[in-house]
Order: sequence, then C-alpha cells, then structure tokens
Amino acid sequence: MVDVLVMGIDSNTHRISLSIKDAMMKRRMEGDEVRLEVGQVLRGIVEDIKPYGLFIRLPQLGVKVRGLLPIEELRDSEKGDAKKRFPKGREIQVEIISIDEKARIGLSQKVIEEREDREDYERFLEREDKAGRLGTLGDIIKNLKLK
Repeated sequence: MVDVLVMGIDSNTHRISLSIKDAMMKRRMEGDEVRLEVGQVLRGIVEDIKPYGLFIRLPQLGVKVRGLLPIEELRDSEKGDAKKRFPKGREIQVEIISIDEKARIGLSQKVIEEREDREDYERFLEREDKAGRLGTLGDIIKNLKLK
C-alpha cells in the first residue's frame, strides 16, 4: 500500500493520473515528521548536473526528494565548470529559498554566503566597539608620535 495524490482524471480514456512523490511532499509539508520551509539549511547530495543548475537530493526530507540549485545561486567561489566542481555524489550545504505550488524546491548557496559575510561584518563591528574605534591612519600615527 502507498499513499498517492490524484493529479488528474481523464473520463474519456478512463484513466487516473497519480503521484506518489507529490503525496509524500504534501504529507511532509502538512505533517510534523519533517519541517520543510524557506530558510531551512540542509546538507544535500549532487544527483544530476544540467546547464542551468544542479539537482540536489535532500535525504533529510525523504528518499526521493530533491531540489534545484540554479547556477546563479552558487557561491561565488564555486562558480565555473559545474561538472568539475560538483561531481555526482558530492555533499554540499544548501538553503531552501522557494517552494512552489507543485512542491518544487528552489535552493541556494549564495544566500548562505551572504548571511555569513553579514554576520562576520557584524562581529567585526562588535569587536571594534568593545576595543574602541581604530580611527584613521593619521590618528594612529599621531598617537604613536605622542607616546
């Protein structure tokens, strides 16, 4: 027995279109077993590479659940020849940036990098405030001459 989602009914040909994958995604999105939401950071495994992006398997969300990491959402340091940089089976960290009405998952590395840069800058500002402002180069030289 499996859960399925009815995708369509064709009364002319007496056929019903069913989807196991969409039923799993819907159950996960509505259920408590796995949280699926924008902003969630996950480890994924490169499954397939296309000219427009990488398909990443997300085992934490289910056996066959995957998302698309577009080329423009790669970290700046990872851009280049995607086939060389991302061999099939490589594990990478991604963030969910979108989930559409068909439960397709959009992924990004760029937003993780931007958040890390912002956090580094904020930590720098905190340290600078605690240690006192550094001032300009002229202020530093002036203080050295006075000592």
